Amino acid sequence: MSRLRADVLVAASVPLLLAAGLLPWQRDEMCTVAGCGTVTVTAWAGSPGWALPLLAGVLVGGLWVLLLPTRPAPTWLAALTAMVGGLGALVLVATLDAVVFGRAGFFRFELPVVEEFPVLSVSPGPGLPLGLLGLLVQAAAGWLTVRARGALVTPWRPPPTRRTAVHGTAVGLAQGPPTPRPGGPRRSRHAPPARRRH
Repeated sequence: MSRLRADVLVAASVPLLLAAGLLPWQRDEMCTVAGCGTVTVTAWAGSPGWALPLLAGVLVGGLWVLLLPTRPAPTWLAALTAMVGGLGALVLVATLDAVVFGRAGFFRFELPVVEEFPVLSVSPGPGLPLGLLGLLVQAAAGWLTVRARGALVTPWRPPPTRRTAVHGTAVGLAQGPPTPRPGGPRRSRHAPPARRRH
């Protein structure tokens, strides 16, 4: 994956997460004595399972974007981005049970109602899919960057064996002596001249 494409994905995920933090993540239809209405819940007031992944995604994505003018994001930052985005997306999916049924599950989730005011329906707000999309984009950018740099698995190369070394030596010996140059052997400049027989 090219550096430009990963940078564009991470840069696009930061506004998505910021917008998700401003929009409601849950809508509750409830009725009181005065009548029925809608109560909205943001990620910061709803559950730590929403606030913490959102905050971690904004911080990691913001750090990636701040490094763009000077140098490419290091491999450790790409791996951290992939981990934060992937785990954060899994946490948000796990909290969908609270959105649909209004119960906490594994994460503390407080509905803005009491027993006297029954909740008619619970539905996700626009902030939840935006936050999930931003985290998935970050996970994809970080994962593909680490994979493109080959930092996940080092390619295995077999060590040279004794058989290979002996075979190479045998091939070198089988080549024989060097081929003499055409024109016969050259006489050294300092060698004495050959005597003529009478």
